Amino acid sequence: MMIVDDVDVEILKRFQSSDEVWRGTITELSESLDVSEKTIENRLRRLEETRVILYYDLNLTPWIYGGTWVWGEAMIGLDNPVSSTTVIEALKAKLTYFDDSTSWTVVPTGSSHDLSVTFHAKGEEDFERQVEVIKGVMGVAYVRGVKLEQMKVSSLELDEADWRMIAALKRVLKRGPSELCYKLGIGQDEIRLSRLIEARKLFFLAGMDFARIENWSHIHVKVTFHEKLIPEEKKKLKEAGIAPPHRDWNRVDQKTLAIEPRDLRELKEMTNKIINAGMKIDSLSILDSYLPSQPWLNKLLLQAHFSSHS
Repeated sequence: MMIVDDVDVEILKRFQSSDEVWRGTITELSESLDVSEKTIENRLRRLEETRVILYYDLNLTPWIYGGTWVWGEAMIGLDNPVSSTTVIEALKAKLTYFDDSTSWTVVPTGSSHDLSVTFHAKGEEDFERQVEVIKGVMGVAYVRGVKLEQMKVSSLELDEADWRMIAALKRVLKRGPSELCYKLGIGQDEIRLSRLIEARKLFFLAGMDFARIENWSHIHVKVTFHEKLIPEEKKKLKEAGIAPPHRDWNRVDQKTLAIEPRDLRELKEMTNKIINAGMKIDSLSILDSYLPSQPWLNKLLLQAHFSSHS
């Protein structure tokens, strides 16, 4: 277990934020927190050694290809929750643009979904097609598909140098952020990277285990309501101090809400506030594991590697 201070917390918040885009550098963390780069490097090293920070990675959205895209979530009930790993591997192979997966322990057992996956689809028809693909996977009992975001976007052409840069970034990410981005030694990388980030096509990620923090730990809980939330009920939840992480209400599924209590005592307090606000809860789902994965991107990078050596 690790004791963190305000600087540690602010670093971890930067990795979580959906409002600010982290460009993967020590310098920007140093400037935004007004501490030296050496301090940031020391803090990151300590967070890594204590396994609070588990890994770094990047996420490239397939929206680079342009057109109308849907970012969706499939809430999946399993015949046997123990089989979640097998189902996830099958979905990675079958879904064209698999994004990530989350498994849950549901209280009471069987009252909500056991697994959720996010994925990208080329429009509404493809979204429905992908949901049908999920239904056909062995071990899946039922599926409920939700459109999290839908947008028509312009394409962003990537050349061979862009793909080489992305592949190099994924390699150096394994050694930590101090070696990222502008330290690759290729002069044009800063321009190429900025183009992808500013178009919100590429994101840097850090996987974290908050259970290893003694004084800032929290658990991820999904609340499933008996009926869909209406705007007036969302307003009541806000007034009661109940809100999703980063206050991102636009992406909240109308029947579920993510909350992050520090412990089970605070979970009970938050649950009581929801009930007192007049809403009926069907179930609480506690996060077991979150596994980001982009098999489609790994395949593209492999193809780019071979084509550059042919």
